[in-house]
Amino acid sequence: MPSIFYSESGKGLPVVFLHGYCETSMIWAEFKNFLSRRNRVITIDLPGFGKSPRLNYAFSLQDIAAEIKQVLDERKVTSFVLIGHSLGGYVALAFAKQFPFALKGLGLFHSSIFEDTPDKKENRTKLIEFIKSNGVKPFIKTFMPSLFFEKNRRNFDELIDELSTTAEKTSPEMAMEYARAMRDRVSSVDFIKRFRKPVMFIIGEKDQSIPLKKSLEQAVIPANSHVLRLKDVGHMGMYENTADTLKFVQKFVAFCR
Repeated sequence: MPSIFYSESGKGLPVVFLHGYCETSMIWAEFKNFLSRRNRVITIDLPGFGKSPRLNYAFSLQDIAAEIKQVLDERKVTSFVLIGHSLGGYVALAFAKQFPFALKGLGLFHSSIFEDTPDKKENRTKLIEFIKSNGVKPFIKTFMPSLFFEKNRRNFDELIDELSTTAEKTSPEMAMEYARAMRDRVSSVDFIKRFRKPVMFIIGEKDQSIPLKKSLEQAVIPANSHVLRLKDVGHMGMYENTADTLKFVQKFVAFCR
């Protein structure tokens, strides 16, 4: 199978970025440009998204993490900071559980250490059924705008269109398989309680995907927690508040050295 697509630039402590559901590594473009002044920055298209080939087997998030480990091993990236947005955060947690020795720090960018609630599991099952019947495009039409805080959307019309156009290229099979993998993931609470490396949480107060209460609840669990709480931001802080998220990530990466 062709290798997973990645892009890298800069030198220094490696920082690896993973994107979210139906996204690509392009969401990290500004972060790569900014952080590569001091760090080796690697952005990855998760299998089945962007320029990365689909997987030809039913996979778990642990399988995705193992695929990423293989890519990083090939690039001789053995000690690094791993940051994931949403789904990418779930994959980052799966990676941390399997390969904790490789991490200097773990960043959860609008993501969660908790397993899905019963209601959310049911919604993911309904999503799988919807995509199976209707394809990806009708889902993306409502999904992508919902990631932004409602009052911010008018400022990001062009970006939302661009992200939607990219997301619509996701195959129904991959969209369904990732939804299933997210639904079936287990809690990472016990792991995070034992994890002694720095953990970063970036939280949007208006995030519809991850309620503020749950985000704040998880942020006090790690022994070494770094938290950025963003006012008037939904699920896309890298766009909705680029300046503050960039500065915070840079500060976190410097702490992890």
